[in-house]
Amino acid sequence: MLDVSRSDFTAAVAGAGTMGRGIAQVLAQSGARTLLYDAQPGAAQRAIDSISQALARLAEKGRVKDPHAIVKRIEVVPGMQALAPCHLVVEAIVEDLTAKRLLFSELEDIVSEDCILASNTSSLSSLQWLPRARNRGASPAITSSTRCR
Repeated sequence: MLDVSRSDFTAAVAGAGTMGRGIAQVLAQSGARTLLYDAQPGAAQRAIDSISQALARLAEKGRVKDPHAIVKRIEVVPGMQALAPCHLVVEAIVEDLTAKRLLFSELEDIVSEDCILASNTSSLSSLQWLPRARNRGASPAITSSTRCR
């Protein structure tokens, strides 16, 4: 069972585009230590800069109290190996079936069996690619999509 209240709870987002940065922001706002990875050099740092600006605007409107504390919860990591301690990893990469399969395959070799692997896919049916995921033990790979399938 995933316990997000544990002091060492760590989440990650793989993919720092528009959706990935939004997911990272929400995770950090919820209090989670959040790791952010993107294969494109500099993309994760640009995402943090964008998140920082968005949180500053929210602070001006009184919607968040300490935007700097939220941004400090997000850490850019240099490679996927840094995702090993994660309890949750959300995939938010390009909508390409082969790329998603490869990412999940690599993640399964890095994270523990108890880590929940989730996808933010919006145009691909999880039924196309999740059956290829290896057995995740008690916590199977899951998907959350903006479209119903």
